[in-house]
Amino acid sequence: MDLIKKRDDSSHQQKLRENLRCVGMVEDTRQVNGHTSIERRFYLTSLPPDAKEFARAVRSHWSVENNLHWCLDVCFNEDQARARSGFAAQNLSTLRRLCLNILKRDPNKKLSINRKRFKAALNPNFLASLLGFLCVCPAYISSKAEAWLRQGGSKPLFGSRNEREQS
Repeated sequence: MDLIKKRDDSSHQQKLRENLRCVGMVEDTRQVNGHTSIERRFYLTSLPPDAKEFARAVRSHWSVENNLHWCLDVCFNEDQARARSGFAAQNLSTLRRLCLNILKRDPNKKLSINRKRFKAALNPNFLASLLGFLCVCPAYISSKAEAWLRQGGSKPLFGSRNEREQS
């Protein structure tokens, strides 16, 4: 424990040190064009010293990281973002993650994230349904209102979300 002790530690760092139970290492070997490279990564963990449990935790961590960052890069071109001043980069990153979560919540599994973004940009009613609103397009509202008035105003002006998505 003395190896990782520092001066002026906060109580949070002290708590982390007290929960430290294991130091693990992962060694990756890759061969590309006949050239072999070895990469070693070290992890500090509160897991018990069990190789299978440690391997599962490392795999699940990298699975989440790879899926999230790949999607942000492919769908939102995040690697090309050039916001550098103030909190712009952090704010834009938060907005991209928020948008990604909203798009992933959509029950339509036939459309990719990129196609959902495109559809939301072109169709304000689809965008409104993603955000949980009834609708935003005035033409849609007026056409629905006219049909409602023709029917005598007996049934609800706007149906359920499933009915709106089918129309």
